[in-house]
Amino acid sequence: MVFTTKGNEGIIEKGEFNTFTLDTKISIFELSGEDISSKEVTYKLSDRIITVDISGTEHEYFKEGADSYEDAVKKYNKLQD
Repeated sequence: MVFTTKGNEGIIEKGEFNTFTLDTKISIFELSGEDISSKEVTYKLSDRIITVDISGTEHEYFKEGADSYEDAVKKYNKLQD
């Protein structure tokens, strides 16, 4: 999933959902899309990493340019070799 955020709103550039809204008080993503029903998922934010629990599986997303992002890209590229 690739997304951009501005305030509490976000646009998903790659993934099955189109947009999301953040509720930072209770750590909830509300995911929505044209061809899919809305879904609320919990998230944790720490050290420029968002961890989202989607259907019982945690996924990590990194802020582009952060050290954690660069490390994840290197690991991914190494796995592809």
